Amino acid sequence: MKEKRMEMLYYKLLDYISGLECGIGLYNSLHNFVGMTNEEIEETGYELEEYFQPDSAEQLAAASNKRYFTLEMLESQAREAVEVIIRNGISQASDDKWLLSFDKICELTGLDLEGRLFFIQLIGGMLCERPEVAGLRIGTNQFDISFSSDCRQEEDRAIDIGRVPMQPTQMKM
Repeated sequence: MKEKRMEMLYYKLLDYISGLECGIGLYNSLHNFVGMTNEEIEETGYELEEYFQPDSAEQLAAASNKRYFTLEMLESQAREAVEVIIRNGISQASDDKWLLSFDKICELTGLDLEGRLFFIQLIGGMLCERPEVAGLRIGTNQFDISFSSDCRQEEDRAIDIGRVPMQPTQMKM
């Protein structure tokens, strides 16, 4: 979308919202629903200072337009590691359970998790969000993963009809 069109739509939306709301209602719509900061609301020309509440950390971060490349890189590496763990775990787990050491994760993905608690928690959280994972415990140096029986049956059907499960790829640091 072109910048001029974007600006035109922005002002039309502001006009529309201000036609529906005024005072505290307008402020709540802009600040709490749309996510504008107090400074951004002031810049639009609305005089709503009497209703101002502190901006949230999310609003301030979004308004700063700063990207955190380190965090994005960690998230990308964690996402790739989760994919490798899921593919390997489904095919190698016995009785829907798999004890996966951090050393094995390093061997499979190139990621060294030793002493990196934040990264371990990030991968663990992402694993828990996957429908294939029924349960997860994080040990001192391993993940204890329980896979849902549904995903194991799907893997068995894939092998029965001749599809070859995808092989993990090596990740680069």
